[in-house]
Amino acid sequence: MIVTFSVPFVVPKARPRFSGHAFTPKRTKDAEKAIREAYKGACIREYGHVVTAPEGVPVTVCVTARKGAPKSRPRYLPRPIWDLGRWAFTSTPDLDNLMKLVCDGLNPVTHKDRKTKTVVVDEYVAWHDDAQITEMHGFKLDRMRGTQDMTCVLVMWEEPK
Repeated sequence: MIVTFSVPFVVPKARPRFSGHAFTPKRTKDAEKAIREAYKGACIREYGHVVTAPEGVPVTVCVTARKGAPKSRPRYLPRPIWDLGRWAFTSTPDLDNLMKLVCDGLNPVTHKDRKTKTVVVDEYVAWHDDAQITEMHGFKLDRMRGTQDMTCVLVMWEEPK
């Protein structure tokens, strides 16, 4: 099975915040939800329903980030490189934080049961457990003028026979 989709942003996974208790920032939650919905939409378009990797099956995830260039030349960038129209995407966000956001967005949706104090799975998205991910590839494409921010994701696994 192969599922590919993209979202129109490049957002890293933010660190948890503390205010009496730990919580995830709203921007991160919204980005994870958008990734989850984009995955579901891609599955429905391709297969007619949401597909989830069977338990214990190895999963491969590829993440490609593309960020547009600013409208004016940054001071650190020499004019000859700016005139070429593209340069390496070596600025923030970090690639590992981008990949964490994608993987957390595709994890099962859970909540904590108040009576039994146990974690209950509401729905499985791409896999049963992110421990199933055995291979990850991440790429940050060169920044180019005239392009939009985009994160492209490929999730792949082999169906058991």
